[in-house]
Amino acid sequence: MKPIEERENLADEEFLTEIRGQTKPVVLRGLVKDWPVVKAARISSQACAAYISRFAGPEQHKIGVAPFEARGLLHYNKDLTGLSFEWEHADVANFLQVLLDEGDFDNPRGLALQALRVASSLLGFEDANPRPSFAPPHANAHMWIGNALKIATHSDTVENIACVVAGKRRFTIFPPDQISNLYIGPLHFTPAGTPVSMVHLTEPDFEKYPKFAQALEHAQYVDLYPGDAIYLPFRWYHHVEAIEKFNILLNYWWTDARPSIGSANTALNHALYSIGNMPPEQRDAWREVFDHFVFHKYGDPWAHIPEHARGALANVRDEDIAGIREGLIEQIKKG
Repeated sequence: MKPIEERENLADEEFLTEIRGQTKPVVLRGLVKDWPVVKAARISSQACAAYISRFAGPEQHKIGVAPFEARGLLHYNKDLTGLSFEWEHADVANFLQVLLDEGDFDNPRGLALQALRVASSLLGFEDANPRPSFAPPHANAHMWIGNALKIATHSDTVENIACVVAGKRRFTIFPPDQISNLYIGPLHFTPAGTPVSMVHLTEPDFEKYPKFAQALEHAQYVDLYPGDAIYLPFRWYHHVEAIEKFNILLNYWWTDARPSIGSANTALNHALYSIGNMPPEQRDAWREVFDHFVFHKYGDPWAHIPEHARGALANVRDEDIAGIREGLIEQIKKG
């Protein structure tokens, strides 16, 4: 593995052209070092918890709780019939106190409050800790609170700027083209909504998962501390390990894809049971069709057709969406 490129004092235009424009990850040291919540974390875990609790309401949130034997790994159980942890509920302030209390134990449980929506659950927090300019206005802020945990390698259908508030986190990342070497688990049954690698990065079983060694040849890593951040491009795979007994991360998720056109996962699921179950030679033929029309591998597939004759699928307009969906539904019903 090699270290991830690091940049400091990066200008907005440089971020857009040199980082996002080239679809590459980057470490942004000290990006949010001046946040009040980061300054509180540098004083103590107790000070950080007290600061965040000021903004928290009484709402209950899902909490992942793993026994000590799971060693902080939020994953599947050994026979893949369930998870290595259970879901409970707590409000933010009480959860933070439990986290502090268990920090005194020799064998604490694994505790995780994941993807807390900051705008609705920590009112006023973003005003006091303003988002970095690299995160666009439509990016959603989420907070991740827990102790020494390991989040299995996964990818998100968004871009991501992840900022360490408290503790230490190690990110190990892989480019999207390593998917075949990561041994992705079930799509229908996941620990937290996103498919994850079956390989435990910190204890890989190369006999069971031999191609993972190839993935590691393409892996990059970094250790992040309070105030540091990392930018992850769309669908880059990442394993996140929280090292200390009290860890908080705040990230910004966004996508510039049009929300009206629906989820690509829906198209994937349809393709899995239709094209995925065809004879190999038919799958190969359909790959060429998708490369041409969907992925534009050979350029604009409609360039030779007058614009008025290209049809709704060639240039989907918002006013066409409802009609296209109705047509797709009818096609699926017919089989």
